[in-house]
Amino acid sequence: MTIEPAPHFTERDSKLLRELKCGATNSEAATQLQLSVRTVENHRRTVMKKIGARSAFEFGYLIACQELLAARVEPQE
Repeated sequence: MTIEPAPHFTERDSKLLRELKCGATNSEAATQLQLSVRTVENHRRTVMKKIGARSAFEFGYLIACQELLAARVEPQE
């Protein structure tokens, strides 16, 4: 498994990712984002395809890795 540069996420993708990263279920994310559960499931599948995840575990792992890569850590002097 290789980690690719972060793909382009739509605003809705990003909102969904924030909810899922906080541990929300599809149902909870749907309620928070005022979407149907089916819509959340479809967006989750789309995001998983964008990052190349084949399972929920791999999805979480890749999102966490991409966050670490995107984080800007100031060098200590």
